[in-house]
Amino acid sequence: MPCRESFGGPSAHLGHGPAGCCPLPQKLQSNLANTEQRVVDLDSQLQQVIIDLERLRDSYDEQNRELQTTQDKLVILSEEKEAQSRQLVSLEADYSTLKVKYDKLVKPARTAKGKYVHTIYLCSTMGPGVQVDPVSLDVK
Repeated sequence: MPCRESFGGPSAHLGHGPAGCCPLPQKLQSNLANTEQRVVDLDSQLQQVIIDLERLRDSYDEQNRELQTTQDKLVILSEEKEAQSRQLVSLEADYSTLKVKYDKLVKPARTAKGKYVHTIYLCSTMGPGVQVDPVSLDVK
């Protein structure tokens, strides 16, 4: 007896079971159920992967923002360092000029008798004054 429940009707003979009925639809149903369960499981896994991917994207974006902020701070600090280096060079030049003037001013004629330096202050035009220790200067 041909299997009428098979795909394609009576002309598509798929075989007979031991009792004369077609066991393939049951196998197909079982396989279909297993496949559907696998699809559900894979869909669940896919959803979890999508959620994980979104978390990773958010983390990536946050880290990129932090990196950009850090790079901006680094640029600012580099610019400040450059400005302070220029200011230091300027102060060193001012100090050299003042040291020459100080040496001429404090230079003893023949003896140092009666000539005393009490305090010396060094200050820029708009900056705070800094006291200079006369003893620490190399006066010749």
